[in-house]
Amino acid sequence: MTPFDKSRAHDFGENFHALTLRAVPSFLYKTGYRWPTSMHWSAPSGAPSPTGGAEARYIFYRPAMFSQIGGGFLSAGDGRHATWAHMRTKESKRDFLYVDLHLKNGYGGDDKRAAEMRVLLSRMAQLNDSGLPIIYAGDFNSGIHRSTDSHGVMMRGNGMVDSVGATTSDPVNADINSGHIFSTNLLRSGDYADHIFASSDIDVLNWEQLVRISGGRYVTPIVSDHKALKTVVSLEAPVGKVGTATLTTAIPSDG
Repeated sequence: MTPFDKSRAHDFGENFHALTLRAVPSFLYKTGYRWPTSMHWSAPSGAPSPTGGAEARYIFYRPAMFSQIGGGFLSAGDGRHATWAHMRTKESKRDFLYVDLHLKNGYGGDDKRAAEMRVLLSRMAQLNDSGLPIIYAGDFNSGIHRSTDSHGVMMRGNGMVDSVGATTSDPVNADINSGHIFSTNLLRSGDYADHIFASSDIDVLNWEQLVRISGGRYVTPIVSDHKALKTVVSLEAPVGKVGTATLTTAIPSDG
């Protein structure tokens, strides 16, 4: 987990997604650096250098808003990994867990993705023994658009909701596919290989897919084969209504 200054948030390429808490850009997760030869990138002073190749896992956060309590790096099998962090909001002192993952790719990889997801859910359940709110974000390499989507079934079975379908406002650019093949062709079948799942005790206020389009095509240079996703969530516990106040009668004291 690396403190990251939002002013230095350049485009890191594949699968660079953002989580926003209370409408303030707060979290970025990065799965797998990929640098097309047409892209020229110069790291600003003090910014972390991209290392680790396709299996790199980074979670950036705003230290003015959050404190990191713990975290680690997990193996999911098949050479796939996840990074997790235990975070605390500085203002409201709310704790939550954040997981960045990248599952097996390929149309025939559902069995392996299922095995990887099973490992990650089991390990995170052990780590989250106090039942904190939790967010899983990353490239799942699958979705409900596929005939088999085992990881999605597992996530929903564990009380997780996909933020695109749980948002209380209309999702933005939800008809655009989250993945493509470095082409400028605009794909609009609403297929998502990338997801931000949240536990049911987190309110999803907004979901947006960040794309650059001109003339019905993606704008070049295309630096990734995945889009950036952004969701706004609230960790505040819902306040229940107690009903209309009842009349009270003052009772004089004996003294």
